Amino acid sequence: MRQLRVGVVGLGLGRHHVAACAQAEHVGRLVICDPDTNRLEGIRAEFPRVAAAYESAAGMLSAERLDAVPESADFA
Repeated sequence: MRQLRVGVVGLGLGRHHVAACAQAEHVGRLVICDPDTNRLEGIRAEFPRVAAAYESAAGMLSAERLDAVPESADFA
């Protein structure tokens, strides 16, 4: 099975997406996005599989080639 590249937008409720993706063996690259730098740092410390962190969705999408991007309702 091909490894998926996943980006998670919004790390309030989205932290649950990160937790699931960090444990999933079919996720090869995991990146996160949130405008709150404290959240970014906290999630990166908690989940070492996170490869990169972005403060804007536009920045993440322009820098990464992703297969899936679950978005959390708390990001809007």
